[in-house]
Amino acid sequence: MPGRCDTDDPRLQEALAIRQFADEYLAHEPQHGERLRALRDNPGEAAAYARIVPELLRRDKYTAALTILRGIESVATSNATSTPGLAALVESIRAAVVADDLFHTLVERFRTGSTGVRQKVVEVLTALGKPGIPPLIEALVGSEDAELRRHLVDALTQIGSPVLWATRLVLERPGLSPRAARDLLAVLAHIGGAEAAHTVRRHLSHPDTGVREEAIAALVKTSGREAENDLL
Repeated sequence: MPGRCDTDDPRLQEALAIRQFADEYLAHEPQHGERLRALRDNPGEAAAYARIVPELLRRDKYTAALTILRGIESVATSNATSTPGLAALVESIRAAVVADDLFHTLVERFRTGSTGVRQKVVEVLTALGKPGIPPLIEALVGSEDAELRRHLVDALTQIGSPVLWATRLVLERPGLSPRAARDLLAVLAHIGGAEAAHTVRRHLSHPDTGVREEAIAALVKTSGREAENDLL
């Protein structure tokens, strides 16, 4: 009907509810902190908190968003048998942040933010875990900002071994710049292990001198004394 406010739209209702709960959370953080710590006894409340994580990140409330994510994750990992849905809920939060334009907003805020903002954004990027790996790598490959790349390397390193498969695929990409290859080899060097070493070895004969040097350094870190034969 003409003039009717479309408040019956379920998506609009959900968006309003999320914003209202985010307002409530921020207004009474200490009380909500207590409720998050008690999720083990009432896991059903976790979904409501999970939904406001992207909204809090849009408002630059990084600490609040991380508190919720880590609170749910803590209960999920410590009591997996009684709360099997919480692990899936944690992954859904991460996927929501990655799939949204919010990821690109976070990267842009890193570029323009203060040192404190940059530190918090890196914490968020690291907390994204496996769903965040492809966009983190693409941001690393595409960025000309040396400091941003350094922090992205740190974030990928902290995620650890799940990064290896995606890094290998990108390193094999035709036309990958030498700078991007060096950054990805640095990630492998920090993660270490036999799989990382195997990928590194394939770049010892790279046509770019800088990439070959990075591959040598990475192989020494990943293989130690076992790298001697390859280097000889």
